[in-house]
Amino acid sequence: MAAAIRAEGDRIADLLDAGQRWWDTGWADWRPDPSWPVPRLPAGWDSVPC
Repeated sequence: MAAAIRAEGDRIADLLDAGQRWWDTGWADWRPDPSWPVPRLPAGWDSVPC
């Protein structure tokens, strides 16, 4: 498995070295449907437990 992970990293590095992107550029323009409700954070989300 380690060899497969290294090979994928090498593949991505080769793409970047060639000036290509390895990700789908369509995600950069994605926006959620305006009719979707805005999620609410639960109470205490910003507190760090001791």
